[in-house]
Parts: sequence; structure tokens; C-alpha cells
Amino acid sequence: MATTDLRVTRVVHHKARAGKEARFLEMMRAVRAAWGKQLPEIQVKLFRSATAVRGEYMALVSFPSQHLHEFYDWSGAALEREWGKSQADTFLAEYYGCLEESRQVAVVTDAD
Repeated sequence: MATTDLRVTRVVHHKARAGKEARFLEMMRAVRAAWGKQLPEIQVKLFRSATAVRGEYMALVSFPSQHLHEFYDWSGAALEREWGKSQADTFLAEYYGCLEESRQVAVVTDAD
């Protein structure tokens, strides 16, 4: 199987800070929309927790495996193309400021 036939799915668990839950979800949706425009090969599914824990979100971020080693640079550059460097930097500072906790695992799958 060629490397280009492999995809990576990052399973991301985010916990927003108290009082920042709605804003953080709005920001997750904005990232998904920007990536959708700038990186057609990326797929993002967002989920809210079905438990009683407020502010827990999950994201499944699937992309071609060749971008795994450069994911943050690659995906950050897409936000800069969409919004400009200054606005992307400001946005990401607020985004990460809304986080209380974040855990991730990446899995490799065959391309569908």
C-alpha cells in the first residue's frame, strides 16, 4: 500500500474552561470552516459530550498521512491564508486560552 493511501485521524478531546464553553465551540466551528475552504483534503467532525460534564468536546480530524509530521505548521498556514497572519495569531491565542485540558491520539487508517 502506498503512503498516499493512508490517512491519519486525530482523535481530540477538549475541555473548555468554565464560562468559555459556547465561545470555544464557536471557535472550533470556525476552524473547521476555514480548514474546509483552505484544505479540501481535511475532514473534521465535531461532537459535544453526551455526559453531564459541561464543556467537553471531541473532534475527529482526518487528513492524508503525509501531513502528520507537519500537522501544526500545515493547518496553521491554512488559517493564516484564510484570515491573515495577525488575525490567525490572535484567534489561536484566544482558542488556546479557552482550553482547560486537551488530549489527543492519532491513528492511521486506509483511505476510504
